[in-house]
Amino acid sequence: MSYMFAGFFATPILQKPDQLPERSVWRVIETPFQGVGISLPFLEGKVPVLANIMALFTELGLDAAESWMYINYDCWAGEIDWVYGLGRHAGQTFGAFDEDTTSRTQETYLALMEAFGVSAEDALNFAPFARGYWENGGE
Repeated sequence: MSYMFAGFFATPILQKPDQLPERSVWRVIETPFQGVGISLPFLEGKVPVLANIMALFTELGLDAAESWMYINYDCWAGEIDWVYGLGRHAGQTFGAFDEDTTSRTQETYLALMEAFGVSAEDALNFAPFARGYWENGGE
């Protein structure tokens, strides 16, 4: 079964904007970092356009974040099929990472998560990528 996610993660916990794109979910993240996650299902599986990602970044107020990451992630039966991501952590910009060669997707995913400050152990058991995490507004 396929699992897809597209959205942002940011630290610290930021105030939710008055308006979110349709079907999007804003959720406070407690572990493995203290911050927020924004699920943007209308971007799942779509080829990222950097200008559009950055426009959403600004629209969502993420320019106030100390660290942030945009990630588009596609997994089938536990194996990562494709990952794309970019962001900024501890003053350092990272990405864009973009990988769809299955022999390298997990390595790329782990490098992306590490660049955002999430350990490999936490990335491989990342709560926001558990099925059902974003349902019902993430509550």
